[in-house]
Amino acid sequence: MTVPQSTVRSIWIAAALCAPTLAQQPSLRVPATVPVFPTGVSSPLQVSLAAPPARPFALLADLGGGPRRVLGADILLDLSPSLVTVVGGSTRGVDTFVLSVPSGTPTGVPVYFQALVADPQLAPISGLAVSNGESTIPHDGRLHVIAERFDDPAAAGFTGDYDTARRGVLAGGPVRRRVHQTVDPQGVPFPQPIQNPLNPFGARTQIVYRPVDLGGDGSVEDIVAMRWRPLGPVVADRFVQMEIRIGHTPVVPDYTVDPFTALPAFPNSGLSTRFAANYDPVQAPFAVYRGAYDVRPADLTPRGYLPFPAFSRHFPWNGTDSLLVEVFVPPQGPGTTGANGASVRLMVQSSPDPNARVVAAGSSSAPVDPFLATSGRGDNALYDFEVEFLRVLTEAISPWLRTRPGADYVSVATARRNPAGSFHTIAFRGADDPSGSNATPWLPDINFADGHEFLQYRVVFRANPATAEVPELDSLTITWR
Repeated sequence: MTVPQSTVRSIWIAAALCAPTLAQQPSLRVPATVPVFPTGVSSPLQVSLAAPPARPFALLADLGGGPRRVLGADILLDLSPSLVTVVGGSTRGVDTFVLSVPSGTPTGVPVYFQALVADPQLAPISGLAVSNGESTIPHDGRLHVIAERFDDPAAAGFTGDYDTARRGVLAGGPVRRRVHQTVDPQGVPFPQPIQNPLNPFGARTQIVYRPVDLGGDGSVEDIVAMRWRPLGPVVADRFVQMEIRIGHTPVVPDYTVDPFTALPAFPNSGLSTRFAANYDPVQAPFAVYRGAYDVRPADLTPRGYLPFPAFSRHFPWNGTDSLLVEVFVPPQGPGTTGANGASVRLMVQSSPDPNARVVAAGSSSAPVDPFLATSGRGDNALYDFEVEFLRVLTEAISPWLRTRPGADYVSVATARRNPAGSFHTIAFRGADDPSGSNATPWLPDINFADGHEFLQYRVVFRANPATAEVPELDSLTITWR
């Protein structure tokens, strides 16, 4: 894009880095896309800025959309070496600028804009109002284009659990936290504390929780913490090494009791006594914690649970499969007593089947290395755990977009703002009518929708679980022929 450069560029960049945020926000509008032709002919890009009149301003452009938080101001630019001031001067209330986009400009590469407007009435020394962020994505002018600005996604027909209150962007929904106790009323509390997995002579313990035990509704959630309920007074103890692994498992114990025999109707539905047989066939459990574990009475929560050590890695539970929890405790030194026992519930009282847990437990005369143990003994004692979840995935599904029969989809480009630790993915499908007849599967490659007159896309947002910041799309273009 070629426009005369303002001589006050360095002044405006300095102001952006030191001025406070103002309550009044100027309004910027930029088309979501601009055609580029290989003929040597430039294309116009019309930019509009609404702001209080007679205020100094600068319109900045960058190849990255940020965001950057600078001294309280939301700078929706990367502040990268590509940052330029495309125009500056004094506002007139509503200003319109026509920028020139030369032929040969790279297509599919978004350009991000934001205006800075000085207002001495609001900040006498260096007051600076920042506009909303806008973007444009150059596209091949020889192709048809679908351009999305997301002025009002909900009104436009987008569905899903994205942030429907946001305007001007398609943003992920808020992070949601929930805490669930794995207490099934069918289970009868066992009156004695269970030492495993905190066995000073070593133990490998596998526990399975069904989706119903975890209170899931089918949504993907991160498991960020676990706590266990001790039975009896908590005694200070230290385990110099333990490891916790979490994974999915196809095992779904059915604790139904046959009313005629009073025995479990599906005794073989629980965990296998061979540890590896309980693993998901695609991905084995992975470690969420390795290290020491200090059991401290002061850590007992008001609800009566003791926390396991803070996870070093969250586990993304898919919301539909059972959860496999494994605890590895090697033999400890003489300072570890193993005096604390866990609270469990017996899911069937007439039989130890089906297995809710499998344990390879050591003793003073026969210690167990849990990392070498391949099998154990099972029963239907289900541990009373408190599990903490974060829902960081949300989605937005577009309405069906009409092109023409036999459409050949060429490319997709997005202008996005993904705070650190967040990201989004996009999938597409085609259909023969707006009801979704003969719809193709959701796939990340838009070419699999070729030949279909109607197109739909789905954006999955993953927020940063630590900061709760969510990603957003500022604009999107799809070219087709």
